Amino acid sequence: MGGRVLFSCLPGYGHLNPLLPLARAFREAGDEVCIAAGPGITEEVARQGFAVVAVGPSLGEIERRFLNEVPGLPTLDPTAHLAEVVAGMFARTAARARLEGLAQACRDFAPGLVVHDAFDFAAPVVATLCAVPAVAHGVTLQRFAGELAERALDALDALWISAGAPGQAAALLENPFLDVCPPALARGSADVFSDRRPIRTVTRGAAAPSPELSRRLDQLPHARTVHVTLGTVVNTTPGLLETLVAGAARLDVNVVATVGPGRDPAVLGPQPPSVLVASYIPHDALLARCCAVVSHAGAGTLLTALARGLPSLLAPVATDQAPNAALAAAAGVASVLRLDGLDADTVATALRQLIDDPRPRSAAARVAQEIAAMPSPEEVRAGLPCL
Repeated sequence: MGGRVLFSCLPGYGHLNPLLPLARAFREAGDEVCIAAGPGITEEVARQGFAVVAVGPSLGEIERRFLNEVPGLPTLDPTAHLAEVVAGMFARTAARARLEGLAQACRDFAPGLVVHDAFDFAAPVVATLCAVPAVAHGVTLQRFAGELAERALDALDALWISAGAPGQAAALLENPFLDVCPPALARGSADVFSDRRPIRTVTRGAAAPSPELSRRLDQLPHARTVHVTLGTVVNTTPGLLETLVAGAARLDVNVVATVGPGRDPAVLGPQPPSVLVASYIPHDALLARCCAVVSHAGAGTLLTALARGLPSLLAPVATDQAPNAALAAAAGVASVLRLDGLDADTVATALRQLIDDPRPRSAAARVAQEIAAMPSPEEVRAGLPCL
């Protein structure tokens, strides 16, 4: 007889999607799985076939509350920016807003195990208070180390005190930590989790493109195809997606651009025959046709490209994207654009260099082999605390 597993994540696709392969592994093994999410992604959780409970405010509301407290955030350098977001927005604002609702969800569902997005800091508190083992699941390429870890732990000390369990923040570091980062990109300080376990979160499904999508892709005129995306959070950055698409379209390549779930593809305006714009296209239906990906350096998008041996042209905007881009560039699998003064000519030149140079593709192919060798979600599940 299976156990009961509560998955918990902040209400964003970048926090949910990395957890889904492991959640499916539990479900396919006969365990009962419930996902505690928030407004903005509960419908996606249900669409994936999981029981879902709404917890806390939306990611947009969390960000609004946080920015009211830290008006100078945009002026910080990338390292300080990420530490401030993790400590302030996630460990303070989001955790406090989710704590009560998540505690109620845990009491109602009575799980034998809690698996949480590593930035959902309310979850390990709730698991401890409910006497349930917890596992942190990575959602970024960044190490939980240095200033990032110090700032987050300081905020967590205050959270644990408010929850009536002072002095427990450091116990988080003894829980298993599932690391999505392949070895080639795991640079810098060792993280502070004592039980780090790698997990392969990018899996190739059997999803085929719909007949209509397949027809539209087949009608594109060029031999090579590039995917352009800004994910689901920074996809509304003024003018950026338009510039990336316009630059890519100057080359003799097909450009398949996605504007993000819920957005109208018409926002990009009329496009030439070599450009296909959609709200969302499953990567399994698209990336096998591609020679490169142009993105914001979100961890999920970057890992998905690398799992298929594709180099990336990166335009990082916020949170962990600049550090992710730096790791990818150091590994030789990506080129990085500066947003200051970015125009279509610059994008076209950088993309041409990326796809004409065999070295980034070779480096990406080596990382794809590393990802394929990481333990599968099924293997990781077998080694987690007993339910």
